[in-house]
Amino acid sequence: MGRFSEQLAHNVGSLPLTSIPVNNPDGIAFLVDNALLGSPANGVTYRRTPDLNDKDMTKKAAKFSSIVRGIPQDENWVKVGELYLPTRINGKRVLVPMLNDVYNLAPDEDREENKQAADVEKYWLHEESPVQGTGSMYEVMSDNVLIRAQPSQASNPRGRRRKGQEIELFEWDETKLWRRALCRATLTSGWSMLDHPEYGPLLRPIGEKFSANPLVPICVAAREGHSCELARFIDLGEDVNMRDVAGETPLMLASRASQLECCVLLLEAQADAFVDNSGDTAFTVAGSKNVLAVIQALTGSAAFDESRFANGLDSLSTTTREIAQRLFGEAASAKREKHLVDTETSTASGSTGSSKPSSVQDDACEENAIELS
Repeated sequence: MGRFSEQLAHNVGSLPLTSIPVNNPDGIAFLVDNALLGSPANGVTYRRTPDLNDKDMTKKAAKFSSIVRGIPQDENWVKVGELYLPTRINGKRVLVPMLNDVYNLAPDEDREENKQAADVEKYWLHEESPVQGTGSMYEVMSDNVLIRAQPSQASNPRGRRRKGQEIELFEWDETKLWRRALCRATLTSGWSMLDHPEYGPLLRPIGEKFSANPLVPICVAAREGHSCELARFIDLGEDVNMRDVAGETPLMLASRASQLECCVLLLEAQADAFVDNSGDTAFTVAGSKNVLAVIQALTGSAAFDESRFANGLDSLSTTTREIAQRLFGEAASAKREKHLVDTETSTASGSTGSSKPSSVQDDACEENAIELS
């Protein structure tokens, strides 16, 4: 019996969390996973005690796709330092043990032990798969791409896709080099790398112009409508005005693709709607009249279609709609204050109103109050 079997003499289907050996004084490494829960939050809130209601709001949440170390207390709780994290929320697993870390297995070590480790990883990682049809379709550009159990080249392969075949991608890992992957043909799920440091592009979005340069995660999330991931990137401090290889910002990409949820999140993060790319802005590339109206309204445009704006708000989730309404209120308030200042300035100078002051941004707003066919 190999080292793995000696340490883990349990049936895989009934493996208790507390049976995994703790070889590190800080505990077992766990992936904080959002694939099954699908939460719009950025992570899992720590608890002061093993009680879901006893949240510690003074400590930042354990972010999704990050790694934490802790000691299992039972099947439901892991102690991380002096605090606790639940292994499941609403019945969905959110902490997944990193078994290659636990057993310190190299990819080509003992084949039988690796097979057993892979079986155990399957038990933990694949109770459920990502929901088919909620991700984005990509094409394999290299000779083949592996689907691994964890976002690491040391993790056990779960499946393989060959050049020209398709794969569905979901959230990014902490490094933003890997994405959750699902092979629709075999329903194999795991993680796949997007670009290899030696072999170059491995996966590229179907229907988009090919780029040999690595994809910009915040731009891709905005274009594909992954609002949870976009919110995570914004929270991490990523530049919301970063440009992709074609010179487009996340807001321009979200606007063009009619990803209205992402447009609102970006505007809340102070994304600049007036950034110019060869004559195009987030206004001129808008994929629908609703999107155009919302962007115009939230940026204080002098003219926008109120009916289209209302339709756009109705299409948003409750949380995002509240954000949009707040931004609209702030933009309207700023316009009123500016109007008062302009009026006072005009009165003080004895102006008759024949030369009304206007800002460059107002001119841009007017220019971008366009109609879409």
